[in-house]
Amino acid sequence: MIGVIAAMAILMHPAALLRESAPTPVSLLDDVCLPFVNSSGDALAAAAGMGLTGSITAERSELQTDNGTYQVRLSSVRDDAGAVESLDCVVQLRTWDRNDVVRAIRGRLDRVGYVVLDTGSATSSTWVRGDWSVTVSQNPGRSTILKVGYSAP
Repeated sequence: MIGVIAAMAILMHPAALLRESAPTPVSLLDDVCLPFVNSSGDALAAAAGMGLTGSITAERSELQTDNGTYQVRLSSVRDDAGAVESLDCVVQLRTWDRNDVVRAIRGRLDRVGYVVLDTGSATSSTWVRGDWSVTVSQNPGRSTILKVGYSAP
């Protein structure tokens, strides 16, 4: 039932009716992923406004653009009492190179208090802020992955 209500909210939200803009790594980070993992804002309506559609349930949403260039997975894990254990927003960016994504989001993450971790990896970059993390990774020949997550302490 929650999935039906969420789907109806997207369909009725003005952003869902007007594709406000095509997604970019920054808009996906700012308007979808960070609000989702911080449990603030309306990540699903923002995604709909970017032309992302797909299946929506209370635990997991799989969204993508019409041409499949951007794919977004929003997922949550809760304990038996309903408390959030983890929230994840995973974005597959098929037309973006990892270094370009890092350059695009680095300043935004710095401004909102994330600190870069030196992992020594040539294929991923990670930022953290408390219980939240942001990782950009790419395996050779594969899509770039932007993962934003929250894990309860």
